Amino acid sequence: MQRIKGRRPTPAFVIALIALFVALGGTGYALSGSELKDRSVAGIKIKKSTITNKEVLESSLKPVPKSDGLSLTAVVGANGSAARANGAVSSTRLGEGNYEVIFNRDVRNCAYVATIGDIGAADGVDGMVRVSQRATNVNGVQVRTSNQAGNPNDRPFHLIVSC
Repeated sequence: MQRIKGRRPTPAFVIALIALFVALGGTGYALSGSELKDRSVAGIKIKKSTITNKEVLESSLKPVPKSDGLSLTAVVGANGSAARANGAVSSTRLGEGNYEVIFNRDVRNCAYVATIGDIGAADGVDGMVRVSQRATNVNGVQVRTSNQAGNPNDRPFHLIVSC
């Protein structure tokens, strides 16, 4: 093999070598934290567990809304009278199988759960129950009871309102 002495590589050859190294190695450019603008990196682009509480400014955190843990309850007899209650100020039978329970606070943003059930220790009665917000009172819940055939019928019930 013969050796070439004294010859320099041409500029085209040098450029080709540089392009080859860049293509094989890739390029990258990183910014330091002080060079990043606020809100310039989306949260989805940050890998899990790469930011710790030391890097987060506590005053920038927003509080998470949470439940106040309040449960309002009413156990109402078939005649509309409350047998037991927590936060309920009144209960009324409006008509056959139609009841209104009024609480001591606004319950529009709460969840309502009702079930047919005896007010005492007796075995429960059969039937169906529907529950909804009372349209005419922000503190009210409307409960409708019916027999197993779906016909309006007076039934005792238990109501839980969770806020």
